[in-house]
Amino acid sequence: MTALIVIAAIPLLALLLCLIPLTVELGREEKKFSFSLRFGTVNVLPKKKKHREKPKEEKKKREKTGKPRESLIKRIGFSASEWLEVLRAVLRAVGRIGASIRMPILKLHIVISDPDPFETVMKYNRVNTTLFTVLPLVEKTLKLQERDISVNTDFDSEKTDFELYTRIYIRLGSLLLALISAIAAIIVIYLKHNRERKTQNGKQIERADAVHDEQH
Repeated sequence: MTALIVIAAIPLLALLLCLIPLTVELGREEKKFSFSLRFGTVNVLPKKKKHREKPKEEKKKREKTGKPRESLIKRIGFSASEWLEVLRAVLRAVGRIGASIRMPILKLHIVISDPDPFETVMKYNRVNTTLFTVLPLVEKTLKLQERDISVNTDFDSEKTDFELYTRIYIRLGSLLLALISAIAAIIVIYLKHNRERKTQNGKQIERADAVHDEQH
């Protein structure tokens, strides 16, 4: 009898955990990121850490590591338009979970800069185009109420920078559902574009072979 009660209590406990709200705060100011996560009323992250100075030998080992690994974003190889498609897929996945997710505030200040003034203007145009495309989806999907967004250029600093602050409320079960849906959508997009690239590369090789045969 006790075993049956325990077995019946497991899915009930999982359901209750999925109903507990999560609060996520994400920010970036003065080139420093901040992140906090609350599970119900309990602060999960960041955790207080005891300061422990690393031995000099350990520091030297870290400094002598080889070339930095290529980032996952670069390894995937998506273009800007493909990443925009991924973002739309993620927002659609988030939209399916309805009113259980909200982002009431979004602050985003972007300063575009590049050593090449022409490239600065081009980046500025691309960022504005992306924002005007994505913001309506964000407002609709995440019930955005308060926003403070600006994009400017700086022809002196030669390096793009930004400030960010947002707060997101979501239930744990909805988060898991959104993650599964978003990952599935990204995999479909990746396989589709990977297949298109292989087809395009194959056609280019065939054309190159044809030209080579004609020349000989």
